[in-house]
Amino acid sequence: MSQGQIVKVRVAASNSDGMGPYSNPNSQGATIPTVPSRLNKPTLMTSSVNSATFTWDTLANVVYEVYGVEPNSTDFYKLYESDYNTYTV
Repeated sequence: MSQGQIVKVRVAASNSDGMGPYSNPNSQGATIPTVPSRLNKPTLMTSSVNSATFTWDTLANVVYEVYGVEPNSTDFYKLYESDYNTYTV
């Protein structure tokens, strides 16, 4: 996305009866006010034989996801999702 570009979204609701239809995408509204800066890579804070704790830059209104992979596999899966900027594996 680039500065000034319209953020287009469409919305659908879901409940116990299933997913409803999507709305039409908006054609006006929110735009990208500034180009976001690139974040630094996560930092290893502590590690031991059994765990490792990482931290990363914090941004307002952002949800972070951490993915992991089992030994001898190439399939990543979600380990963590939060607005907090520290995770211990």
